[in-house]
Amino acid sequence: MNLSLKFLLLSAFALFSLDVYAVDTLPVSDKSKTLHFDKLSSLEFHQDVQNTIERAYKKMGYDIVYHEHPLKRSYAEASAGRLSGLMARVAQSDLKDLIMVPVALESFKIVLVVNDMKCVDCSLSTVQNVATVSGFKGLRNVLANKNLSIELFEVHDRLTLFRMFSAGRVDAIAVSEVLMMGEFLTQKTWRSEVIGEEVLYHYLHKDYAFLVPQITKALSEELASNNLTLVND
Repeated sequence: MNLSLKFLLLSAFALFSLDVYAVDTLPVSDKSKTLHFDKLSSLEFHQDVQNTIERAYKKMGYDIVYHEHPLKRSYAEASAGRLSGLMARVAQSDLKDLIMVPVALESFKIVLVVNDMKCVDCSLSTVQNVATVSGFKGLRNVLANKNLSIELFEVHDRLTLFRMFSAGRVDAIAVSEVLMMGEFLTQKTWRSEVIGEEVLYHYLHKDYAFLVPQITKALSEELASNNLTLVND
């Protein structure tokens, strides 16, 4: 191969490599107008929150792709940047590489559920152990605020949690009030006690920090619009 031809081939390869590198290293903002988030449950409470966030991003020109993950895994996926953030979680200061959008989306009550057939006078301060869904931070916040040290069991999902409680393997379970109504209504000996209240916030991975001011404004406007609609209705 003569030197001129070799030079031309090397030059072409170098230009091609630069183009590939340029695409791969573009800022997140230039790559896509599609965001990836965890999918909330089909309950009306969660769908209202999810729809509010989706409408806010839509006004900003972004589409959302949803991914179904167990609660605990969604934290890992978001922290690693495989998700653009977390759709809605309680306030937490220890989330690696995640930024909380400072707009309160919705509040919910945390309830302790006990079985009066097993323990008539049980409360959060008297039970020996409590089970909850892995990744549900609300209970840990309650225990920390009340300075209580209780043996804590974490399970994969809500179905496993209620099966565990029904079998009498734990003294009590702690869940969001919106997640336990169906099971609670069918079990006459189960008793619930509100032990705390939390507020949901939206989170973005640090790579999307540039979106925080925009989504803060868009969510605030969307929530104000929702409240105005409720008043007019």
